[in-house]
Amino acid sequence: MTFKTRTWVLALSLAIPFAAHAAYIDPALLHTSPDGANKNVQQQIYDAGYTSNVGTSTSDYGDQVDADWFQQCCGPMTWSILFQAADYAPYHRVGYFTVSNPTTSDITWVIGGSYWSGLTGSNYLASSNTFSVNGLFGIALGSGDNKNNPFASTIYYSVPGLNADGKDHFATFNTRDGNGNLIGCDLIGAWEDLPNLGDMDYNDFGFRMQNTEAVPEPASLAALGLGALGLWRRKRKSA
Repeated sequence: MTFKTRTWVLALSLAIPFAAHAAYIDPALLHTSPDGANKNVQQQIYDAGYTSNVGTSTSDYGDQVDADWFQQCCGPMTWSILFQAADYAPYHRVGYFTVSNPTTSDITWVIGGSYWSGLTGSNYLASSNTFSVNGLFGIALGSGDNKNNPFASTIYYSVPGLNADGKDHFATFNTRDGNGNLIGCDLIGAWEDLPNLGDMDYNDFGFRMQNTEAVPEPASLAALGLGALGLWRRKRKSA
């Protein structure tokens, strides 16, 4: 591989992940079209024993976190399924991907529904899993929309720009205990598993991420990616 090619690959690997950045999801959407158990995100969080607030309007985002990327803190992470309220629930699975290689082949699957827990060997996924990741990572959902072949189901990413529809399918909240106290390095993630955000209820798959924190400045990371892309362009122009 020539120097120019290597520089081009590096630039794309840095720029593509940061091509789009999450925005706060309108809390009103988190209260609409409850399916499955006929409960919205707020009720699902309450039923799981937590008091995180999803907010009530665009001026009140509650405990919602505006983040695409995450990192480990305070030791190994434990991710646990809190609720699943969708037709695809048995086929859902969640994992992580790295900043440098946000591709389907790079996803490490961590937890999954009953279909996955019924498998053996490398395909087995529990409802709770403890693991470690070095550096920044994004989160991926295997939607389970292909019941005949769940391995081929649509995958959604915490980075909207990586999704085929360009939409933000992932809502993140700081975790509060039953007394309303904020739990540090602890998040709740909630997914919408339909294309183009479907019914926009984000209650299809919810899970707790212990010892996990959101990266606070995704804009600075985007600048890093754009800077790398500019470097590639300058190298190309001068060649």
